[in-house]
Amino acid sequence: MRREIPLAITFIVGIVFALVYFIPHRPFSDFQRLFGDWFGIISAFAIWLGALNLMKISLLKLVRGQPGRWYAVIIIASFLTVAFFGFFEGFRGLTAQPPYSYRDAGTMFNWLYQ
Repeated sequence: MRREIPLAITFIVGIVFALVYFIPHRPFSDFQRLFGDWFGIISAFAIWLGALNLMKISLLKLVRGQPGRWYAVIIIASFLTVAFFGFFEGFRGLTAQPPYSYRDAGTMFNWLYQ
């Protein structure tokens, strides 16, 4: 029962979002407004928890010296590299407008996330 209820909720919400995407008319457009903010909030927490869990598992494997610990080093280094470029590549410095945007084609951000 502990697994079935979250799976049922996830299934129902997934079906509703698929219907909203393919049928943008009422009453489904009302669902989009109602659940859109909640979806953003919940997905942000889910991504944060997933990132923390990835780091926790990788760090524990590295500290305990378990087999595959070198893969954990690669995971940690890759995670920190992607996070660094995601957070700091768009830093504007002292000027109000940079000559480029970190989302432009050919930038490191675009290369990492596309």
